[in-house]
This record gives sequence, C-alpha cells and structure tokens, in this order.
Amino acid sequence: MPTIPKPMPAQDRPILPYMCQQKTLRVSPIFRVHPIYSMRNRFNIHADATVQYFYGSDGMISFVVLGVEKFTIITDTNIPQPQAATP
Repeated sequence: MPTIPKPMPAQDRPILPYMCQQKTLRVSPIFRVHPIYSMRNRFNIHADATVQYFYGSDGMISFVVLGVEKFTIITDTNIPQPQAATP
C-alpha cells in the first residue's frame, strides 16, 4: 500500500527557497521546522526541530544541520499540527 503524502505546514514553507541552488549565500538562517517521517511499520514520527543549510562553492547544499528538540511517535493517520509560536 503506497504512503499518502502529507502537506507541509504553512509555518515550514519559508525554508523552500533555501532548498534550491544559491548564488551568493553560504549559510541559511536557522529555521524551526516540524518534519513528519513515515516509518516502514506505518508509524509516523512528528518532530519539533531546527534546521540550517550550508552551501558549497557551487551554491548547492553541502550539508544540513538538523537538531531534534522533541518527537512523538504516532500510530494512526491523525497527525497533530504544530502550535503557533507565542511572542
């Protein structure tokens, strides 16, 4: 059975331009993201994380630093949406 793609939360979408080749940038800002990973046993891992991209001389992503602050293993298809940040 194929897995169903999950939509990217709106607050995670600002990272999208940084996933393409960059002309002058060498390091991206640090972003708070909420990735969802699907495991082979049909469980899902929902995480609160930070991510930062580093680029090589050709402008392509050279490596990524991802720090997971907390995660939850979800056994059904009901994915929790991340809470909005409070000021």
